[in-house]
Amino acid sequence: MITYLKGDIFSSPAQVLINTVNTVGVMGKGVALEFKERYPEMFSAYERVCKAKQLEIGKLFLWKGPEKWVLMFPTKVHWRNPSKIEYIEAGLQKFSATYADKGITSAAFPRLGCGNGGLDWKQVQPLMEQYLKNLPIPIYIYVGSYQDQIPEHIEPEPMERWLHTHPENIGFAVLEEDLKRNFSQEVILPLKNGKYGRAQWSEDGIILKNGQEVTLSATELCEFWVYIRDSGVVSMDRLPKEFSPHAELLLKVLEKLDYLQPVLTSLNGVDFSDGYQYIE
Repeated sequence: MITYLKGDIFSSPAQVLINTVNTVGVMGKGVALEFKERYPEMFSAYERVCKAKQLEIGKLFLWKGPEKWVLMFPTKVHWRNPSKIEYIEAGLQKFSATYADKGITSAAFPRLGCGNGGLDWKQVQPLMEQYLKNLPIPIYIYVGSYQDQIPEHIEPEPMERWLHTHPENIGFAVLEEDLKRNFSQEVILPLKNGKYGRAQWSEDGIILKNGQEVTLSATELCEFWVYIRDSGVVSMDRLPKEFSPHAELLLKVLEKLDYLQPVLTSLNGVDFSDGYQYIE
């Protein structure tokens, strides 16, 4: 299933990030440059493969990092040349045929060849849907950035940083400790339409005030947390009914703790609604 997102691909909940590259070993602009700066070991491996003439159109190179995997997807031969639609199709054919063998369980794509490659998204999108929409894994396609500025935050301690980059290790006990530490006193949180909600941790659970006051028990909060963590990306207008009454304020609480990041989400790439992605 494809989900279109406007947000930060580098914070995607996907197991694998797709990096569009050339076949000559250069990452000098755009998202590819950011990949190079974030994952220098990935870039070194990519350089070696290119120097050995082992990367070409229609072939993919998977680098497995300790936190994320990065899949090099050639969309052009030389960095000076534009991308071609047939290059995109060749790579998509290879991805759809080999993702399972590579152990890929979810993937985050940019708009292939549509940045520095110069291709028209109106041509590329149908091709991506043709090859990706029926795959039995979550596919996230990032089509832009989320407009709101993400607040600055204090750099977490090493153990916290490790936990937040290994989501399988973030159990409810860790979340509970974060809530106790950061919501021991009532915190005011901005909601939509200029409104505000309030949240505070107590021995009975989390107290939420948004027009009315309600206390969610640790069990109820844990159920919500597991749903968010396992979903990876959630849309505000497609939340399960049992979560919807308090979802907006609860999601703001998790955003405040740097577990979530706001995105715009869509199933068709046209109609977007507010949502969140789990930060990995």
